[in-house]
Amino acid sequence: MKGQGRYSEAEALYREAIEIGAATIGTAHPNYASRLGNLGVNMYYQEKLAEACALLEQALVIRKAALPADHPEIAVNEANLAVVLTKLP
Repeated sequence: MKGQGRYSEAEALYREAIEIGAATIGTAHPNYASRLGNLGVNMYYQEKLAEACALLEQALVIRKAALPADHPEIAVNEANLAVVLTKLP
């Protein structure tokens, strides 16, 4: 699927979703991790690699604590993080 390239607009919405999630479902919930991961991928596309890495690492910690080890969301998160890590200086 081709993105629309509206990353800064999406970033604001992801950040809002993260704030809402922290207040409602809590920061240990897998859905909260999904929001962090989505923002991390968005940061990657904006070439904000350090922030992308930090967000994806945070999401991975939450997912590993909340989900079974073989859950597909963990694998996707690890793959996304690996892509970002290959781009870091």
